[in-house]
This record gives sequence, structure tokens and C-alpha cells, in this order.
Amino acid sequence: MAISIKAFDQGLKLLEMNYERELPEPIKNIWFQHLDQHLTDEEFLSAVKHLILNNRFMPTANELVEQAHGTKEVRATEEWQMVIKAAQQWHSMGISERGSEALAYLSDRAKTALQAVGGIHAIAVADSYRLGHLERSFTRVYCQSRKTDARMLPQEQHKSTQKPQEGTETYAPMPEHIKKQMEALNARWSMSD
Repeated sequence: MAISIKAFDQGLKLLEMNYERELPEPIKNIWFQHLDQHLTDEEFLSAVKHLILNNRFMPTANELVEQAHGTKEVRATEEWQMVIKAAQQWHSMGISERGSEALAYLSDRAKTALQAVGGIHAIAVADSYRLGHLERSFTRVYCQSRKTDARMLPQEQHKSTQKPQEGTETYAPMPEHIKKQMEALNARWSMSD
């Protein structure tokens, strides 16, 4: 992303005129650095126009970015849908065909959240009940993390007695409620023998 100085000055003048507030030069520099990383000229000017028409108070630089790209929660939901699609593709492929090309378009923040919930394999093998928990965890981590947090976040811990099979590159623990049902069935079978 990049914003030109001309577009930045034009949008900032509109904001300052509308809200009758002039920003000091050091604050303008901070705004420019932030907006330059996140918005194009068109996105910035569109966000300025929308906020002038809808906000009583002068927006922050981050509110301009959120206006252009949506809130973190909205972006988390959009990226979660990409993860679900990739997990469905991943689950249907053979082990030798699995790659990360389906996840190439995820943001760093989404990759951080995906790592924190156990990776694409955990999502691909999760039942609908577990998937709801994974989505909430993904969204929470997504909203709380920064772009650079991927290596610092711990993996979500799972207790399992399952061991990965030799030669496979994936493993997801069996959900607790399934383990309990399996134990109950095993107990019934052993009684019937």
C-alpha cells in the first residue's frame, strides 16, 4: 500500500476544515506513516469522504484504515472463510498433494491466528462443534495480535492419547466428547463378549 503526499494533504485538509481542527506537524507525520502502510490514495480519500458525512468527531488515523478495510472482526471473518475453504480443499487432497498454496493469500495476522488454533489440519478434521470453538479462538487471536506475532504465539494445547501415524504429516487430536463416546462403546462391547 502507498499513499501519495498529494492525496494525504488533500484528505487531511478536508478533515481539518470539516472538524475545524488543525493537526500539529509531528502528528501529521505519524498519520502519514501509518496510513502509507495501510491505504492507497483511493481508499484514503473514500474513507475521508465517508467519515466526514457520518461522524460528528474527527476520526483517528486507525479509524480511517478501519473504514477502508473494515474492523478487525470483519477482516477476521473474511479470512476465516478463506481458511475454511482451504481446509476443505486440504482435507480432500492426498497427503502428497497438500501444500500451502491455498493459504498464500492470508494476511500475517490470519497466519498467526491459524497457527495459534492448531493449523489447517486441525480445522480440516474438526467436527462442526469443534469448528465453532476454533472460529472463536481464531477471531480472538486475530483481533488481539499484531502482524509480527506469528512466531511468539503458543499453539493451542490439546490433550489426546492418539499418536500420529508414521509417514503422515498431519495430526489432529480426537475431541474429548468423541473419546468419551468411544470409551462407552468399548465398555459395552467388552461386557457383551
